[in-house]
Amino acid sequence: MLSVERGTLEVTDESAAVEVNGGCWLSEKRCVRTAAEIERLRAENESLREQAGDSKISVVLIAFVLGMGAGFAVAKAAK
Repeated sequence: MLSVERGTLEVTDESAAVEVNGGCWLSEKRCVRTAAEIERLRAENESLREQAGDSKISVVLIAFVLGMGAGFAVAKAAK
């Protein structure tokens, strides 16, 4: 069961019954596949976040080095 808004569980001496509103029933096999896919997507998102953080720093460093190089070249040419 996914996305349950409201559920009721009735238990008697002989059986149990579940009534659910606002959800989606999946087979056990499908639930396992869905859980595995969600975990894979979470790991991929985390990896992308880490890569994005690293690239921002590297872009700043590269821009700084290129700016210093360009400034040195202009200063050298101005002499």
